[in-house]
Amino acid sequence: MAIYIAKNNQQTGPFTEEQIIAGVKEKLFFPTDLAWQEGMAGWQPLSSVLPAAFGNVVPPSLPAVQLNPAAIAALTNPPAPGTSGLAITSLITGLVGLVFWPFGGLAAVITGHMAKSEIRKSAGATGGSGMAVAGLVLGYLGLFLWPALIVAFMVFAVSSEPRRSSFYPARSHEDADGSDGTSDPGRPGQAKRVLQDLRLLDSAIDQYAIETNKTSGFNATFGDLKNYLKSGTPLYNTGADVFGNPYGPFTVDSIPKVPEATFNTLSDVADDSFWSPYR
Repeated sequence: MAIYIAKNNQQTGPFTEEQIIAGVKEKLFFPTDLAWQEGMAGWQPLSSVLPAAFGNVVPPSLPAVQLNPAAIAALTNPPAPGTSGLAITSLITGLVGLVFWPFGGLAAVITGHMAKSEIRKSAGATGGSGMAVAGLVLGYLGLFLWPALIVAFMVFAVSSEPRRSSFYPARSHEDADGSDGTSDPGRPGQAKRVLQDLRLLDSAIDQYAIETNKTSGFNATFGDLKNYLKSGTPLYNTGADVFGNPYGPFTVDSIPKVPEATFNTLSDVADDSFWSPYR
């Protein structure tokens, strides 16, 4: 039987037993050379195949695998994954949600989570994870930004309103700036100034009682009330009205009264209804 011999990774032969024996003698073949002959499952050392007279036929070499160039390109350069439509939707609705609350933000959050699940299950076949994350961020931002802005606006609006305790009677702009109330000339202006003084003193009594825990019926002095009057005004400096008549007494939970002499002096321009409730 013909034998094939592999030398230096090259298949040679076939050889007859006589040729192999002659080759061994001429040191062309060695016992460790691989040999194959028909009927063998694989290559074996030549000494095992032909201990005495090396013979047999080796199998033909395996044909080279011919790969399609297109298949090779497909293996080495796989196509890019497609972008998830849900991820694109999430990004777009997230942007819309910043303006149209709450519908855009809610849609962005829902489609964003659906896109993340779709991409994860596709095992790389579907892309767009970055878009989905961006859509989720914009969606949550849109959902919570507008309520936060609304609450902040309401808090600002409430805090910006002038605070007025229910204990203090409303005062005109003349009371607030401590002006002398003589924008009206003559006696009507004097009457208005006295009325404004009484309102300021009424408010000062209430503030003094609250901050010092004074109970009803306590008699305060004008010095006790000066801390609650605007410094530098005629009322603060004198404790008296435009005619020099002192105000008082100052009793907690009682309305200060117009001095009797002042009431009589201004009776021709200010009656009882004008002075109410300070008469």
